[in-house]
Amino acid sequence: MVGRLRAFLVAFGALAGSLLLASSPARAQTFTGSLDPVSADGVMSGYVYWVEGPSWVATLSYYARVPGGSYVLLGSNNADLARAGSGGTNNHGFRFTLPASVRDGQTYQVAAVIDYYSYYVPGSGVNTYTAPPPPPPLPAPVSGVSAMAGNASAVVSWGAVSGATSYRVYTSATGGAPWTLAASGLTASPTTVTGLANGQAYTFGVTAVNAAGEGPSGSTASATPTAPAAPPPPPPGGGTPPTAPAFTSPDFAGAVSATGTLANSMATLYGPILIGIGMAFAFYRWLKRRLNGSVV
Repeated sequence: MVGRLRAFLVAFGALAGSLLLASSPARAQTFTGSLDPVSADGVMSGYVYWVEGPSWVATLSYYARVPGGSYVLLGSNNADLARAGSGGTNNHGFRFTLPASVRDGQTYQVAAVIDYYSYYVPGSGVNTYTAPPPPPPLPAPVSGVSAMAGNASAVVSWGAVSGATSYRVYTSATGGAPWTLAASGLTASPTTVTGLANGQAYTFGVTAVNAAGEGPSGSTASATPTAPAAPPPPPPGGGTPPTAPAFTSPDFAGAVSATGTLANSMATLYGPILIGIGMAFAFYRWLKRRLNGSVV
């Protein structure tokens, strides 16, 4: 009885061992496959095929490294080797989307590996992936917005924002929403907004734009366009306004001539009187000398 039981256990163990070997490939089994170039959107794909066990489902691990560095595990998934044929995404194929950790603008070597058998799918370590650098953050709000009213227009100014590639100017006739885009693609301050209604108060806002998109709104400014003042009315009765008299330079020659004429007139008037006074004074001196007996 004991001998029969021992024989049964030995037979059962042999059967279980054969079943276990049939359900899992040995380390010496043969694989074939290929790792495709990484797609522009960062997807690893390819196929892997176990020649001796086409119905076996394997787990693949995905790695990346900078050239000359060590591989870093990125993730893993199952590739269904039971699919008929070989090659192509849907034939013994696998797919894996690279995580954000390798989307930083550096170049990475990638690998797809069946870890248990240390099988590197051909193309591993050769295929590379260079992701574009992540986009910059949205620009900061625009500050320092000011507006100066004109005739049916306004000159809007603002402060520059670091990293901005262009600016957009908005107007509002209500002091808030809704906003109307007045100008875009502006690269510098200021700009003139035209087509406004005189007498209407407007609020102006400016946003900055870069590769990531349009930044949030910042400070605002208000202005009321005004028509220019009307010209003064014409004088009563029509006609043209009086003009200032023309400037005439002084006539110095005439002034000299007038002075000479005045001197001649004075000589004519006072000449005889002066002559008479002179003759009287000369007679007085002669008479005095005679009375004093002087010959001088």
